[in-house]
Amino acid sequence: MRKDDLIRSAAGGRRIQCQRYGVEDGLPSLECQGGFQPSGCRSRDGRLWFPTVKGLAIVDPNHVAMNPLAPPVLTEETLADGAVAAPQIEGGAEVIKAPPGIQRLEFHYTALSFAAPDEIRFKYRLEGLEENWVEAGNQRAASYSHVPPGKYQFHVIACNNDGVWNETGASLAVVVLPHFWQTGWFLALSVLAAVAAVATTARYAEARKMQRRLELAERERAVAHERARIARDMHDSLGASLAEIAMLSELAQNPEAQPEQVTLDNRRITTRARQLIRSLDEIVWAVNPQNDTMENFVTYTCTFAEDYLRLARIACRLDVPERLPDVSFSTDVRHNLFLVVKEAVNNIVKHAAASAVWIRVKVSPLTFAITVEDNGKGFNPPAPLEDGPPANQGPAGRAVRRNGLANMRKRIEAIGGRLELRSEPGRGACLRLEIDFKG
Repeated sequence: MRKDDLIRSAAGGRRIQCQRYGVEDGLPSLECQGGFQPSGCRSRDGRLWFPTVKGLAIVDPNHVAMNPLAPPVLTEETLADGAVAAPQIEGGAEVIKAPPGIQRLEFHYTALSFAAPDEIRFKYRLEGLEENWVEAGNQRAASYSHVPPGKYQFHVIACNNDGVWNETGASLAVVVLPHFWQTGWFLALSVLAAVAAVATTARYAEARKMQRRLELAERERAVAHERARIARDMHDSLGASLAEIAMLSELAQNPEAQPEQVTLDNRRITTRARQLIRSLDEIVWAVNPQNDTMENFVTYTCTFAEDYLRLARIACRLDVPERLPDVSFSTDVRHNLFLVVKEAVNNIVKHAAASAVWIRVKVSPLTFAITVEDNGKGFNPPAPLEDGPPANQGPAGRAVRRNGLANMRKRIEAIGGRLELRSEPGRGACLRLEIDFKG
């Protein structure tokens, strides 16, 4: 062997095939005598001479015996986290199945050579995890940490003391089992679940968007309805009165008018102006959302009834609970309830000839009721309350009918409520309104 080959091998070049000898090969001792020069020499016949502590060792390169037999290679056992993994037969071949989550996988192997068993060298690799062979020297175990789930093939090859390799070696199929969340079906279900979640989220978002559009449309419709109602109320309540005031003012300014007639017209103007103020106050109260509570409704309605009946010199008795629940009434509910009560009080003043009126408020867990009762002359109420002339009714009954009894029923039914009227001639009348609310 040339010196250049040794230099290249020392620098990391190819491995140099060496012939090693031991006591079993005839060496008198494994310790050479290196304290003198030369420590070895080559004689003219080509033989190599080496001094040892027990005599000379002579090697004749021309008569070196080579071992041509490649050693058979065997896999002995496989350990998964220190426990022996028994092979299973699948398709006529042995397969090692490692449990999920193993931390360490270890292969034990060997090769048979009786000439020089200590000189056997090995190479191995785990196909699916490694591409290159691992030089194991004479080590007879291969260890791997944290092998991912999957299918692998462990290969090991060996050479004898003279460097003759068994290229076939031995192989062993290995399957590292996954956790259930690492399986294909779980990943497929996860993908499907993710797709379903995205689709559900998108559908929910679209539904929410549609719901917001519907709510916006409903609010716009409610605003339009409220505007129309306000316009109608202003036209009905204010328009006619303003027209009457204008006409009376023109009559009062006529130079030919009698003083008594001018005084009467001025009084009527004053009365209509007060009615306009009251009507305007009612409209403002109805549209103000801060009044959308049961307590505000009861307070305003009872105050109106007291003031109106006081002007008519009729006693007003109130029966109202000390505490009312914190319940919201919509604008429509407040407005229609108030108009029905107002109409009932107005009919009492005009037609009942009563000296006293009782207004009672009762609240149950889910219902609200307000009753207007008088001690007037009463009448025979129609049964049922339908349009058309009622049978067996006197002038008072016809007046009540004519002044809005059917209209009151329509208003209370429009807000989902119930109206009950009881009356007898000579024994007054009682009007009861009831609605449901959410506590």
